[in-house]
Amino acid sequence: MLNGGTYPLYYNQWVVVPEPDMKNPNLQRLRFAASFPADDSFGGSIGYDFAIYAIPPILPMQDAIDFALDQEDAKEYLGSEWPRPTPGSRGRQLPSEGGRVYLPPFGYAGARLDIELEFVGGASPQTESAPSLPEPITVEIEDEAVPVEKVATDGSRTRWSSAPIRERSLPQRVVAVRLTSRGNDSTRVVHFAVRR
Repeated sequence: MLNGGTYPLYYNQWVVVPEPDMKNPNLQRLRFAASFPADDSFGGSIGYDFAIYAIPPILPMQDAIDFALDQEDAKEYLGSEWPRPTPGSRGRQLPSEGGRVYLPPFGYAGARLDIELEFVGGASPQTESAPSLPEPITVEIEDEAVPVEKVATDGSRTRWSSAPIRERSLPQRVVAVRLTSRGNDSTRVVHFAVRR
């Protein structure tokens, strides 16, 4: 977790750090709260020392968020379950159990998610562009379904766009967006954007 992206780390309120990780330079971003030394009641040291760090609040983002999943800056947003990019391929394979994208708090009243998908080994399950096409993925923010507004397809590529997400659905903290494939194990997520 300490060596992952900014927003997956800031999704937590507290981090428990075992002794082997106490020299991690990323701890400088956090606030030390308490330490718990190992039990030495039998004349020795049993187990590790532990320290607890508080995650400081993060300021709301005023800009749109826009990144390709195969680029280095994607790491700041992606959960640890995502595989590394495959050389020569666009995006990243969507994990079979789903993948999380962590977003900072938004400093604006509403937003829309735009997600570009690619289906490896052939065309996507849809063959035309229309608002009524079946959804190739489910998208949830903090376990609440995000309504789709449009699914458009062009060969092996599909663009999924959400209906507007209002401010009351976006807490003023880092949130987890979960993407899950609807039955296609070859789904790659190419691009992720939050538009104002």
